[in-house]
Amino acid sequence: MGGTRALAERDRTPQVAIRLRAHWETRLRVACVQERSFGPKKLWWKLRRDYPRARVPCVRTLARWLKAVGRLRRQTRRAKPGPRLRLQGRLAGRCVNDVWSLDFKGRFRTANGRMVHALTVRDVASCYVLCVQHVPRPGEAQVANEFFNAHDGDPCF
Repeated sequence: MGGTRALAERDRTPQVAIRLRAHWETRLRVACVQERSFGPKKLWWKLRRDYPRARVPCVRTLARWLKAVGRLRRQTRRAKPGPRLRLQGRLAGRCVNDVWSLDFKGRFRTANGRMVHALTVRDVASCYVLCVQHVPRPGEAQVANEFFNAHDGDPCF
């Protein structure tokens, strides 16, 4: 059929992708010049609005093209810190080991399939977690049992 030339390595790049990029890259650059502060999502909406009958490449493809040109930089967004609540009176915990707090952190299954509830003991002043203890069921009796009948060698209580 093709002899030894047919056995040679051929280009594996999909030709549709090359044509698609050539078609949209100039339009994308024009949109970037018009709207300098837009990222890939807003540029996608702009291209979709400007060319309503055409199939605009997805946002991820536009982001990849912008990154290749050097027009996209990654931004990290952080949640704004919430208000700091000051506890009144003796719960304020002015020094370390002044006040401890106990809290259940929810239930979950362990690797062996057992359902446990995590009981945490935390120092209020330093916010240091002193202990995390697995309790079979949440309740006053279970917490009292963990505190008053502490096992020998248990480093938690």
